[in-house]
Amino acid sequence: MMHKIKMPFMTLLLVAVTAGCSNSKADSFSSTFSSVPTSNAPDFVMLAKKLQPLVVNISTMQASRQAPQASRQAPQIPRGLGFGAPPDEQGGPDEQRDPPAEQKDPMEDFLRKHFQQRGPSSAVPQRNLGSGFIIGSDGSILTNAHLIENAKKITVKLSDKREFEAKVLGKDQKTDIAVIKIDTKENLPKVQLGNSDRLEVGEWVMAVGNPFGLESSVTSGIVSAKGRHIGAGPYDDFIQTDASVNPGNSGGPLVNGRGEVVGINVAIVSQTGANVGIAFAMPINLVKELLPQLQTKGTVTRGWAGLAIQEVTLDIAQAFGLAKPGGALVAGIVKGGPAERGGIKVGDIVTEYDGRQVKDANEFPLMVARTPVNKDVHMKVFREKKEIAMTMTIGELKDTQNGGAGKG
Repeated sequence: MMHKIKMPFMTLLLVAVTAGCSNSKADSFSSTFSSVPTSNAPDFVMLAKKLQPLVVNISTMQASRQAPQASRQAPQIPRGLGFGAPPDEQGGPDEQRDPPAEQKDPMEDFLRKHFQQRGPSSAVPQRNLGSGFIIGSDGSILTNAHLIENAKKITVKLSDKREFEAKVLGKDQKTDIAVIKIDTKENLPKVQLGNSDRLEVGEWVMAVGNPFGLESSVTSGIVSAKGRHIGAGPYDDFIQTDASVNPGNSGGPLVNGRGEVVGINVAIVSQTGANVGIAFAMPINLVKELLPQLQTKGTVTRGWAGLAIQEVTLDIAQAFGLAKPGGALVAGIVKGGPAERGGIKVGDIVTEYDGRQVKDANEFPLMVARTPVNKDVHMKVFREKKEIAMTMTIGELKDTQNGGAGKG
């Protein structure tokens, strides 16, 4: 199963390029790019042979779901794009649960038949299919948290068709990652985790997984963008790729040309559930930070600042006297929280945190979350048209709190 990002509508923009420039301009354009170095595509045959044995098929039997109450409201998606719910959970003012027959997409029927396996009642157990990859020779496997959520049974099928029942070592819903483990008497081959910070836009990547239950499928593409914030939560920092990723790829690896895992496939933008060329993966560097905690204690401890922030637009920057938009505007303070104790006020613009410049509001929550609890962090805030140095002692994020910093 793959998280889908539903858009209110999708517009196809056709751009016509008119030929009419002079030959001199064309020659200039050609000569400009003739000097740009090019690199050949990776050896995808060798990459496939290396990675396919390390990627597993994960099948989960979910707990029975109760039919929603009439008074229950549809979940609200944050500004911008957000993760979509599985097809049988979607509903709301802008999307019908069961469209007329003439409007139904055949791909949706295919998805429901092969993946939801949903009976006439939503209170029956549901089977989900997805992917994962081996990160430990002891049988440790990395996958998506939403794939194993509320699972009564987790079945892992290796590339050699052997099946094992897995147990959950740890999961983190905020980043949608989970570590599961199978008991095996042999040492299993494992993937090599790369460095997602070194990934470049335009670089070749390969996705491996089980789309629509088609085991050990590989697809390729390039990195379309990095650091994407799609409104999925306070810790958005996704890799965008045009590699074909579909339902069933969820939890599978995104691999660079050297065969190193640089991300975990998490979500797609789609109206039908099928790939349209926009997919998102969680950077592996963020995952590597959380793995020790997930494997030892099953949960993740995060830093907490106790404030809400919002983006600094051009209008806000001009109103506050900033030379250009940047930083994170404090829109709310939790009473008695770390920010209040540190002297931060509503209306402050955080421009520097722990020695790093805060370029925009989207990256600030992740900065706070990655900070060790009880650490004294030196900050700079812009207040009354001047920069002020401050210190804040980071607290611990509890499950009932929204995050280190939310969007006001």
